[in-house]
Amino acid sequence: MNLYFAQNFKQFRRDADLTQEEIATALGVSPQAISRWETGNTYPDIELLPIIAEYFSVSIEQLLGVEQGRRKEQKERYKALFQEAINHGKIDDCIAVSRQAVREFPKDWELQNQLMYALFVSGSDDGNIPDWQENVEKYKEEIIEIGNNIIHHCTDDAIRLDAKSRLGFHYCEIGEPDKGKQIFESLPSIDSCKEVMMDWALRGEESCQYNREMFSRFLRIALWKIWYVSTQSKCLPEEKIKQLLKIEQIVRIIYNDADLGDWNLGLSRIYLNDLAPLAFDCGRIDDMFAYMQYIYSFLVSDG
Repeated sequence: MNLYFAQNFKQFRRDADLTQEEIATALGVSPQAISRWETGNTYPDIELLPIIAEYFSVSIEQLLGVEQGRRKEQKERYKALFQEAINHGKIDDCIAVSRQAVREFPKDWELQNQLMYALFVSGSDDGNIPDWQENVEKYKEEIIEIGNNIIHHCTDDAIRLDAKSRLGFHYCEIGEPDKGKQIFESLPSIDSCKEVMMDWALRGEESCQYNREMFSRFLRIALWKIWYVSTQSKCLPEEKIKQLLKIEQIVRIIYNDADLGDWNLGLSRIYLNDLAPLAFDCGRIDDMFAYMQYIYSFLVSDG
């Protein structure tokens, strides 16, 4: 029996404003049978399907959700095409796929959120996108419109929070930080977020693994804050260099000087974008070349 039968039957019954007892009487079965149908524990005999479909004035295909299955497959296809385009850095293809998906599924908030993400990324200066500046202006209002639609109409908390966070960041990027701040203030605080609270429900090795993953995520956030304070503060370049070098020291302590994994890329950017220019400003030419050597060694080891 099709997996969509249970939810469809329940919805048709509710739309007809019938209790389980009333529909049971009409179909000549027990209320307990109706309850089991709606939970998906059992299904009606195949001979009953035409009777049920006729009673609700729907086709058997609608009752079984055959079309729902096809639409779900098509949605998954769009998501796969989107992911393939992302993996190859083809942001224009991501946008094209997302637009087509939204045209076909205009009320699917997951796909709407996917389109918002693609438009947002197209304006990133960190994504090797030649026309990123033009994209910022081109898609500025559309990102805001999609974000607000998701926030006000989507009932999936995860999608709403994702869209909220991105919209707040978008406002900051286009020079409207007050609007971004207003959105960020409406987000859950760290004291009550999933990452903090979930540990109470876990035990043993599952809890240990979860905490290791959360520690890694929180470490990234902490190091980002160190980087931001170091680069944005008004202290002297010499002091900024000391603060930035603490980031690598912390990472090496955590990884016990073993392979730093994807931290190599993040550290190489700090050396290239921050440490080398600061060393030059201080007249520390030897240090500048040492920092550049770090970047070179990373590029060689990365292939």
